[in-house]
Amino acid sequence: MSIDRRRSFILAHAEACQAAAAQHYPLPALPPGMDFSGLDLSDTDIRYINLKGAKLRGVQLVGAILHEADLRGADLRDADLSYAEMAGALLQGARLQKATLTETDLYEADAEGAVFDGAVANQATFVNGNFQGASFVGTQLQGADLAGADFLSGVTFRGANLEGASLESALLAGANLGGAKLTDASLENADLSGADLREANLKDAILIEADLTDADLTGADIAGAELSGAKGLPRQNSRSRRSR
Repeated sequence: MSIDRRRSFILAHAEACQAAAAQHYPLPALPPGMDFSGLDLSDTDIRYINLKGAKLRGVQLVGAILHEADLRGADLRDADLSYAEMAGALLQGARLQKATLTETDLYEADAEGAVFDGAVANQATFVNGNFQGASFVGTQLQGADLAGADFLSGVTFRGANLEGASLESALLAGANLGGAKLTDASLENADLSGADLREANLKDAILIEADLTDADLTGADIAGAELSGAKGLPRQNSRSRRSR
């Protein structure tokens, strides 16, 4: 099927899904085996679309509207989702390795078990989303807003760049943040109990009222960090702490 025909098909499918959603009917499924990789769907309104398990590698979705879209298990590797509106989207088990999510809005998205390794998600919004068991290895998240998000059940940010990110009240108990860059990040009231923060860079981070009970900060740098009211802060194995 030609590029134009595949693009027309997916837009028609989106309209069918939107009509079904308006009537509270089940969303129509894609025919098996279709491949939409490499399509340019930038600035399209495909909210509510059912793309469960779809092949979308390298697709261009810059500025697209994907509110409550079903992308469970979809292959979005190398896709460009910059500035896309994805509030409430379903992304459980989706593959987003090396995707671009600059300023993407994932407010209250459900991305349990999704893989964001190597993605660029600077200034993206993950507020109040479900990212249990997700992987953010080496992900660029500078200035991202992850406040109130759920990162329980084995989530990993190993080697991720979270400089200046907001993680206020985030649930990060048991998370792997080894080697992550968290300089100037806000972790106020975050639950970091049992988290792996070995060799993490927490310079000038805000950890006011954060729960660090049983967290491993071996080799972590917390020079200039604000730690007033932080719970369970280890008295050894971390470098240069400051409490206000």
